[in-house]
Amino acid sequence: MVDSHITTSPNLLVILEGGGLLHSPTRERMNKLIEIYKREPTKILVCSYPKYKDELLTALYLNGVRPSDIVKNKYVYDKRGGTYNNVSEIMDTLKKNKKFKVIDIITSPYHEKRVQLIFLKLFHEYEINKLVQISFSHIEYSDVYYTNNERYFDLIGHEILGIAWFEIQMLQVKIEGLKESVYARLYNQ
Repeated sequence: MVDSHITTSPNLLVILEGGGLLHSPTRERMNKLIEIYKREPTKILVCSYPKYKDELLTALYLNGVRPSDIVKNKYVYDKRGGTYNNVSEIMDTLKKNKKFKVIDIITSPYHEKRVQLIFLKLFHEYEINKLVQISFSHIEYSDVYYTNNERYFDLIGHEILGIAWFEIQMLQVKIEGLKESVYARLYNQ
C-alpha cells in the first residue's frame, strides 16, 4: 500500500477497474468509491476497458452517483496493459482538465504501488504543468487480506512482474529515442 498524507478533499475520485463487477477487486473498489462519494460528492473518473465501463457506470448511477459527476474521456485503450492504460486515461484527463489538482485513486491495496510508480513516470511524460496531489483510499477489508496463500502470491507476483514489465517498456522507449537521436545526428550532418 502507498502511504499518502494528503488531507485536502479530492476534486476527482478515480476508480481503476479490475475486471467486471463479477470480479471481487472491482466490487470492493466500487464499494469504496460509493462510500467516499456518499460522504462528499465530487467528480468521478472511471478508468476501464470499454467492455466494462458501461456496467460500472450503471452500477454507480444505481447507487446514487449523479451522471453530471462522471468525467467523460475519449482516451482509447491499447495493448500496453490495463494499469498502464488506466493511468494514461488519468493523465489524459489531467491534461485536458486544469481544475483537477487533488486526486484520490481507488484501487486494491496490492495494486497501489504499481499505480503510483506508473503515475509518477507518466506525469512527466505527459508534461502536465501543474501541481497535482494524489492519494489512495485504502480498502480496509480487501479480499487480499483473507484469501488463500496461492491467490495471495499470485496477486503479489502479478504486481511485481507488472512493475518489472513497465520498467522494461520505459527502458525500451528510452533506447528507441536514443537510437533515433543518433540516426538523426548521423544523417543530418
